[in-house]
Amino acid sequence: MPQAPKSFQQVLQELWELLKAYAMQETIGPLKDLGRQIGLGLGGAVAFSLGYFLIVLGILRALQFHGPAFLQSNNWNWVTYLVACILLGGAILLAIRKVRGKNASVGPDPKKHAKSPLDIMVTPAASTSSTTSPSTPDVNAQEPGR
Repeated sequence: MPQAPKSFQQVLQELWELLKAYAMQETIGPLKDLGRQIGLGLGGAVAFSLGYFLIVLGILRALQFHGPAFLQSNNWNWVTYLVACILLGGAILLAIRKVRGKNASVGPDPKKHAKSPLDIMVTPAASTSSTTSPSTPDVNAQEPGR
């Protein structure tokens, strides 16, 4: 038996419910996942930072109490703090390099693009001018058998 046609208000109500469900599915779910990932990332960063700080503090104290005798005198005690600052600075630089990654550069990578913009503007007919002598090998030509 065929269904009775729906009224305009019923169609609008169903459409509204469908749109709400779709919006929640496409926004709330991914935002919860994103929040979870950010929370885990921040928690890991805090734990790693605290752990590394405590390791450097341990190295500092080991140098102060068990290091060479000249580091334990009052005149050279600052060297141990300098070593700790260098270790922490190295960790910060390493973290920055890891965050930036390989694709963080702005513009084209010069290593990947061997040709300069001027080489592209020159037509192939103009690039093979008579300025090169016939005895000089062409650097762009491939060797036979390759």
